[in-house]
Amino acid sequence: MKDFTKFHSDKEIAKYLISEFDNSKEIEIFSATKKIITECRKNKSGRTLLDKFLSEYGLTNDEGVALMCLAESVLRIPDDNTKDELISEKITNSNWVDHINQADSLFVNAATWGLLIAGKVIQPPRALFDNPLEWIGKLTQKTGETSVRQAIMTAMQILSKEFVMGNDFDSVIKSSNLKKSIHSFDMLGEAARTKSQAEGFYNSYVEAIERVAKLNREFGINHGVSIKLSALHPRYETLKYELTKKEILNSILSLVNLAYQNDVEITIDAEEQHRLSISQDLIEEVAMSKRIKDWNGLGFAIQAYGKRASNVVNWANELCSKREKMHVRLTKGAYWDGEIKFSQAGGHEGFPVLVNKSLTDLNYLFIASKLLGSDNLKPKFATHNAHSVASIYFMAEEKEYEFQRLFGMGELLYKSADKVLGGIPSAGIYAPIGPYKDLLPYLVRRLLENGANSSFVNNLLNPEVSPDDLAEDPVKSVKKAIDKLQHEKIVNPSDIFSPRVNSSGYDLSEPKNLLDLKSNLLKFDNLKVEAKNFCSEINESKNEKRYSIANGNEIGDCSFADIANELNFQQCTEWKNTPVSERADVFYRIADNLEKDSTKFLYYLIHEAGKTYKDSYDEIREAVDFLRYYADNAKSLLSEPNNLNGPTGESNQLFYQSKGTFVCISPWNFPLAIFAGQIAAALVTGNSVISKPSEHTPIIATMMIELFYKNGVPKSALKLIQGDGSIGSKLISFDHISGVAFTGSSATAKKINLQLAKKDGPISSLIAETGGLNAMFIDSSSLHEQVVDDIMRSSFNSAGQRCSALRLAIIHESIFDDLVEMIKDAMAELTVGNPEDFHCDVGPIIDERSRNMLHEYISECSNNGYQVFSHNQAPDGNFVSPTLIELNSIDDINEEKFGPILHVIKYKTDELDQILNALKNKQYGLTMGVHSRIESKADDIINKSIAGNTYINRDIVGAVVGSQPFGGTGLSGTGFKAGGPNYLLQFVDERSITKNTVAFGGNAEILNLED
Repeated sequence: MKDFTKFHSDKEIAKYLISEFDNSKEIEIFSATKKIITECRKNKSGRTLLDKFLSEYGLTNDEGVALMCLAESVLRIPDDNTKDELISEKITNSNWVDHINQADSLFVNAATWGLLIAGKVIQPPRALFDNPLEWIGKLTQKTGETSVRQAIMTAMQILSKEFVMGNDFDSVIKSSNLKKSIHSFDMLGEAARTKSQAEGFYNSYVEAIERVAKLNREFGINHGVSIKLSALHPRYETLKYELTKKEILNSILSLVNLAYQNDVEITIDAEEQHRLSISQDLIEEVAMSKRIKDWNGLGFAIQAYGKRASNVVNWANELCSKREKMHVRLTKGAYWDGEIKFSQAGGHEGFPVLVNKSLTDLNYLFIASKLLGSDNLKPKFATHNAHSVASIYFMAEEKEYEFQRLFGMGELLYKSADKVLGGIPSAGIYAPIGPYKDLLPYLVRRLLENGANSSFVNNLLNPEVSPDDLAEDPVKSVKKAIDKLQHEKIVNPSDIFSPRVNSSGYDLSEPKNLLDLKSNLLKFDNLKVEAKNFCSEINESKNEKRYSIANGNEIGDCSFADIANELNFQQCTEWKNTPVSERADVFYRIADNLEKDSTKFLYYLIHEAGKTYKDSYDEIREAVDFLRYYADNAKSLLSEPNNLNGPTGESNQLFYQSKGTFVCISPWNFPLAIFAGQIAAALVTGNSVISKPSEHTPIIATMMIELFYKNGVPKSALKLIQGDGSIGSKLISFDHISGVAFTGSSATAKKINLQLAKKDGPISSLIAETGGLNAMFIDSSSLHEQVVDDIMRSSFNSAGQRCSALRLAIIHESIFDDLVEMIKDAMAELTVGNPEDFHCDVGPIIDERSRNMLHEYISECSNNGYQVFSHNQAPDGNFVSPTLIELNSIDDINEEKFGPILHVIKYKTDELDQILNALKNKQYGLTMGVHSRIESKADDIINKSIAGNTYINRDIVGAVVGSQPFGGTGLSGTGFKAGGPNYLLQFVDERSITKNTVAFGGNAEILNLED
């Protein structure tokens, strides 16, 4: 069986599957599938409550989405006010009347109104049938009342019980079904974010194995336990793998050994595709361990939507040729939408998952056939698709296999299939166990998968969908769609900003890629780069050696400028008069060559700027995006004049012209992206540029300027002058300077503004992007795991040395203690140290002076009685441990501290407006975050803020060019946003020309009009 690459062409995979799959029993399978569907529809009253619910509320209507929002949030919200707000928004903004009595289930009809009290279904009142519109109006008016809130809460609890077998094993063992069907118990919860969570999951798995062993002995059956590797360590990821592997391996070996001792079958669950390689490595280590090698109770899951699913089967066959048999649970896959977004955002060369549903169905059957043909593997087929069930039945013949279904779903399907096919293996049950707060992500995932328009489950009992269509063989479907497998709304990563090409990313989730990268970086270890001044008019100081901020090794040297007198840098006429299309082509070439030479820039971003691998690649991509985006915008802006309206006999045109010469002053925290972006914007619009990078990062600046020159920017149009702030101050004082593009502190921007105002000559413009006191508002409807992920990135990426970094988390009092404790635990998992190490999360502070200032501030806060938490794992050198400081009020903070320091305060519901006003009065308006499932609340917070960039339910850093234009207001900057559609307007002057065309011989335009 052929192996495929992670981002293999869907079309090539489709052709291979069509040619290799044995489809000889297509007619029998089609006939049987139709009969199963017909049998299900004939007996639809026998379906589970959950199937009934999905039939009425999928993703096909706003009400289904509203119910999912309620289910995902309401049970975990601790305070009643927020519950009321969420319930009110989701209930009142949906058209529930359309669903009155549409379902054939009293439960579903009652659930429409949330009339489930104390676990008992209440018959809807007579008024509901007489005047439903009036009744719904009265209900929504009462939404905030305790009784209605409790009704909704109880409805959600009852709904959740349809998905989840029980809160714990004490509730599970009461089920009579345990004696009849084999269960694989899944202990609910997302991936661990903290050590304490991982310990909790580990303990729950221990309990599960011990309790299942007891059940098996009692009932003489073979129940099992499913284990998620991501639950056993908070940093289960490829960049951390070498650091964490021993801990994870010890945990899983301990659990599997316990299962072996008790003869409880273990299944390692599938995870996201970026964890597949490390999961295989761990599974192999466990499978080949001395005690487990001869045990046949170990298995794992395969996701058929993964392009490497066949690779996994090949690997498993090879593995099991050296040990006892293993079982394989074949699933369609559970994170499809997330995988698509992950690759688009990452700029990958493609998707790691198949993008066509029929192709996934075909791959499922192809993998199933290979599993059935293997002597080393015991297949278990997890499916709710009638065609898949029928296909496996006919493919298997006399071979041994099992089916599996989700708890609460698929009963009717398997009963009908058993009847039609004359007996199939009884379906085992994948049975989630856990408290309500842990079931919510699982609940919504199941709803999303099975309530989608294209889902077989959603269409099985839909009379408007023909059985013939549902029963169609996926081989036929794939053949029909072979030239259009991908839906037009699923855009390839390179095309998400079409016609502009998206910057390409580097996949850091594959161990092989990391080994290759490490090898490629070695060739730069002995390279010494001379950081130069590219300006013949200046003097230079003595060379200074430059040392790696990562490891202290020499990486080059630098000569700083010495400017004694005013220099007269005139605009380069040659560049100004170059057609804009040709100027744009220069920047397309620069972008392409930057991508080709990315490893060298990566090396110096690590060693000169102290950035981690992930942050370095993100910055290279941002620089590439700036270059292409501004080239596109310049062609649009400058190619043709704009014809304006006016009276007949007159023409009016508006056009743009470069201003002259710009000084571009860029910071050390984005020494490539901001440096290149400022220069590109000024140059592509025809200006000349004097660039002054930070004195901390002269090598990166030199390399980038050489790339500009190499690809066609004349040296007369672009100068590079190295130096500290005093050099920048001299440059902007020259009379002939038309404008300044500056990124840095608010205080320095104000000084530049004053200096520009005082100098002689024309008024010079200032484009300033400065710092921010960036806050995130977190209410009790937020999902804690998501909040913690976003806070870790927002506060501590780049060691907190981003102007967009999160400085202040404002957390609702009802969740404050729990969430802050979780944040602290997650902070403790961050690795501070050498950014050369793949596992590094937080690199060095840029210099000793900055580090000392941060340490002094932390000590001052501690001495003043504030609660200060630090994970205290920073090595010697210019490092600051991630730190959390609990403030008493928002008045305790008035400026940002440029490092890995997060402040937190709690708020009460009635204090929110007061805090918003206080934050606004501080006059910083750069970035802000909101974590809430209540859309109206998020909108209200945004409307009362002056932040230039607001992010809802995500992190607040990493603005993407053309997608999230970046820039602030107030003390956080002036001018149009970088990476936005209006940014280039700041580098040009508007000019208009009006012609009296009548003066050239009469108004021919109207004189020649015909009747």
